[in-house]
Amino acid sequence: MASEKINNLLTPSLDEDCTLFEGSKIEGLRKVSGEDIVEVSPCASERGKLMAEIDLSEAREDQFLEMSTLGLLLDSYKEHFTEMKFGSKLGVARIMWKAHRIYVYQTGKFKIRFAHSREDAIRTLNSLLGLIQGSIFCKKCGNPTIDCILGKCDVCTESASPQVISIEDYFNGPLLLRGYESLKEVLKNSRKLRQELSREKKAWPATLENSMKRKLKEAIEYGIDFSLESQTFKNSYIGVEMISIAKENLFLLDQERTLMETLDSSLSKEAEEIIHRMNEIPWELNENLLKVTFEEGKMEEGILEEKISEFEAGLKEVERGSVSISKNVLDGLQKLIQTQANFLRKINAERDIG
Repeated sequence: MASEKINNLLTPSLDEDCTLFEGSKIEGLRKVSGEDIVEVSPCASERGKLMAEIDLSEAREDQFLEMSTLGLLLDSYKEHFTEMKFGSKLGVARIMWKAHRIYVYQTGKFKIRFAHSREDAIRTLNSLLGLIQGSIFCKKCGNPTIDCILGKCDVCTESASPQVISIEDYFNGPLLLRGYESLKEVLKNSRKLRQELSREKKAWPATLENSMKRKLKEAIEYGIDFSLESQTFKNSYIGVEMISIAKENLFLLDQERTLMETLDSSLSKEAEEIIHRMNEIPWELNENLLKVTFEEGKMEEGILEEKISEFEAGLKEVERGSVSISKNVLDGLQKLIQTQANFLRKINAERDIG
């Protein structure tokens, strides 16, 4: 279906205590205690400019940012930065964005250099928080908020019903459609990837993998753009849904490569077919998830449970020892399928009620 015929997007209704629902915008310049939230000093490297240090670390008992998600977001958006450096182990990132040099610390501390004023520093920080909001740990569930949007945390959408959003009601709605097209192309290529792997040589198609990763990061970029261009923080979380779907596909792609690289060459043909089928199922569920999310179609009754039963049959073969799969890969696939299934069940149930 062409993107211009897609009018709606289904998105979970988040619990009001979820950090993604609240947003992480800094409304004022002071903490509740009356203490300044921003420390400003003259910028040593450029006359007339300021350096602002902003500390949000007290908003969390532990870390403020989940670094692997932060790295993904920054890497997907790197074409918008004049420079970018990211140190996961050090817990810090540095970017040059919109003529500001910004330091981002895992603990929730930020430094903004070359600010024109205190207010300019706050505006810059709020834009940055919109960019990286999926990597902020949620105060309600304790997971990065990118896990909240698809119900992966199993808390923040626990008692909420998905809502239908009319894309044409948003001036930045076309960004969601572009991201959708990028995701559709990835899922189309995932079929080609599986076809390549089913051949006798079984050589990993690195070129195709790289193409899929570029498209997934492109979808993340569109999701970030939507969030940044949203007129209210309350609407910006819609872009995180796009980002979350893309991230799940990136994870699945990495899992597939790991799985193929660890396959024993002595496996029987029957065992190989079981493994390939177990790997196909989450891709097929991702296709259905994308379709129902953008209201392009509804998953046919019984198909979801049928695919889950197929996967569980594969699990029994693994337990019996007739098929060998890395425990880490197997655990990852199980968690992914659980997330997909929970989300699809909730959406289908709400549509049946409607």
